[in-house]
Amino acid sequence: MFKNILRKILPHKEETNRVQQVVLLITQEKMKLKMVKDAVDIVNDVMERGGTIRLLLEDGLKEDPSPITFNNIKEYIFGIENEAPDILVVLDWEDEETIEVYKHYLLPYYVDDRISFVEKRVLLLFDTCERLGIPYRPIANTFVTSLGLRLEESFFVQLESWVNELDVEGNSQIRETDSLRIQFSREEVEGLEIKGISRIMDSLLADPQRALRKKNSMIFSFYGFSGNLEDLLDQDEIRSWASYVVEKYPFIFYFLNDEEVPMTRFLTSLVVSSHMKGETLYYDGDELEEFFLFIHQSLSSFAQWIGENPDQCIEEFYGKFHNKGVLS
Repeated sequence: MFKNILRKILPHKEETNRVQQVVLLITQEKMKLKMVKDAVDIVNDVMERGGTIRLLLEDGLKEDPSPITFNNIKEYIFGIENEAPDILVVLDWEDEETIEVYKHYLLPYYVDDRISFVEKRVLLLFDTCERLGIPYRPIANTFVTSLGLRLEESFFVQLESWVNELDVEGNSQIRETDSLRIQFSREEVEGLEIKGISRIMDSLLADPQRALRKKNSMIFSFYGFSGNLEDLLDQDEIRSWASYVVEKYPFIFYFLNDEEVPMTRFLTSLVVSSHMKGETLYYDGDELEEFFLFIHQSLSSFAQWIGENPDQCIEEFYGKFHNKGVLS
């Protein structure tokens, strides 16, 4: 089957005209009803049968200047990506309308943000291609250049040199360079499966020096869920999973990378009752105080074990909240 997928995704020139092209049409009704499953089914079908997908808007949506409509389209496409990241492999990155929709609604405004945006998606694309046993570079290059961007060769070299990539008995995907990047599947979360992160923690706890080197290095995310942060906060499965992880490894906050993503606040929001109001994340004050006490004690003990100053570790932890203006 994989050879068939490869042949149809990356056809020879003489086969190009025979590649099946499927339209994924975004409509007001689909967005209103959050009908992401239909789009996911299309992606899965194309992955199975071969071909490419054109991403189009129904008549009237493109001309609608409303910020609400813009955000609805953006969140809908993000939802599809979250539920079916394989779409990055089968979207037609040579189709002008597909490129226009994707760039207009998803691509960040600032150049630095755009580079970070495409790098994260190349990682997802890489995972899909590796799973299928097909080369990722041709698709990645077409994807990046179609958006009018360019990634340095050093990015691809580093990606290809990651040596500790593995599938850990479940579906979690783990990469290790200077940072530890982990993706957890919906199946793992719903099953309270943490073998992937346990494998990493066991390795770190085996050597204090290794643990010290991996300070502020861990980034994790979820796939198989749709929506933004506010939607994740409403997912009982994710909250239960996160609480289980923190209960077992409260010192995980020592390893979280807050330079690229506010991981400390993100994980805390999944453990402590919280809600979004505008762009601000609010925590339940009583729960947060109890949570801080628990983490304070754990980080203090952990810092002593690895030979760090406990007070400094605690101060750094609190600083990730107060210095960012997060209200509780």
